[in-house]
Amino acid sequence: GDITISLTSPISHLTSIKLVDMSGRVVKHIQTETALGSNQINMDISDLTNGVYTIQILNDGLPQGVERLIKN
Repeated sequence: GDITISLTSPISHLTSIKLVDMSGRVVKHIQTETALGSNQINMDISDLTNGVYTIQILNDGLPQGVERLIKN
């Protein structure tokens, strides 16, 4: 299945989204150009095993947020 990450951006910039497992390993990484305003980014997680992951969001390399994802 897919997850959808919704972001609101004050400016257009390069956004990196990293999905990190509990051992700290990056299991997915997407880079996309986000536009001013609301953005929705889809990420396919069907190949990941069930567990707890951290979603790290970076804009132009600077951390913007961290969210927890539980896949079951």
